[in-house]
Amino acid sequence: YQRLETFMADYTANFSRGGTFIKTVHPLPVGTRCLFRVLLPDIGEDLELLGEVTWRNTSHEYQNPSVTDTGMGISFIFESDAERERLAYVVDELVRPELARRSA
Repeated sequence: YQRLETFMADYTANFSRGGTFIKTVHPLPVGTRCLFRVLLPDIGEDLELLGEVTWRNTSHEYQNPSVTDTGMGISFIFESDAERERLAYVVDELVRPELARRSA
């Protein structure tokens, strides 16, 4: 992400502590592992997250009918609870206050 506001908009719409949804017409197969690197240069924090495609919606099959877009659901894989909490901390304690400061 080039701008913190873009990251925050995507976080609130498609990102949770457990995973993310990526809208695409070409979702990867279930079981595919992906490495995400979220660079947050304005606050000096970078995140590296491992994820796995757990479901996909294509034009022919909707594995998650509660999501109306084509794309893929990805669950984050954490090696420890501390790693999971680091993601929550970065977003709740670093990103959101910075975003609030910028919009003030």
